[in-house]
Amino acid sequence: APDGSKVGCGTSDGRVKIWDILTPHNHRTFKGHNGSVDSVDFCADGLAVISGADDGSIIIWDLETGQHKNKFENHIEQGSNIFSAGWSPNGNKVASGSNDKTVKIWSIFSESSEYEMPMALEGHDAWLQLVRYFPSGLRLLSVSIDYTVVIWDTNLGVMMYSFNSHVMWVTAVTVSSDSSRIAYGSNDNTGQIWNSSKSFREHVLAKHTDCIEAVIFSPD
Repeated sequence: APDGSKVGCGTSDGRVKIWDILTPHNHRTFKGHNGSVDSVDFCADGLAVISGADDGSIIIWDLETGQHKNKFENHIEQGSNIFSAGWSPNGNKVASGSNDKTVKIWSIFSESSEYEMPMALEGHDAWLQLVRYFPSGLRLLSVSIDYTVVIWDTNLGVMMYSFNSHVMWVTAVTVSSDSSRIAYGSNDNTGQIWNSSKSFREHVLAKHTDCIEAVIFSPD
């Protein structure tokens, strides 16, 4: 959770579990998926969680009541798996990435359980591993097994930049706090830092001898 008080995880039997950090023996379990849960993300206010699963569904859970507020099922192919789902910084939108090669952006009505049909972002040639909003919420980053990292304009629904300079899968990605750079690592053992506004590579990080599984910027 944003305040560090809780941890959420998904299970292979379709459950979402929320653990209290200070009292780890206390946890809540939410059941609503019919497939393995591959993605869990807390809303910025810590009051809701989104989960994406192999059954092709995305569920928003109310952490106070334990009930699901919304359930989305609109990725284009039957049998689509949701590998990544995440909140926009203001909590008004949700993005999801699937093995149907698309990114979907869902607009959430705060005063209703209804939702608009999603905006579909198409441009990848293989299934999506990760979707993540920039801190401003105006751009979205997506990672695919087609070896590309794409930055999207979330208002217009268009691709801004596509980075493709690895020869193997991108396995980790992060955005700097000022949104000026993205860093990502690959299972080709290298990492790269790119300027996210001008679309040029600033650095190649080539000191690892195995797959890079995590990258993060310092606060400054």
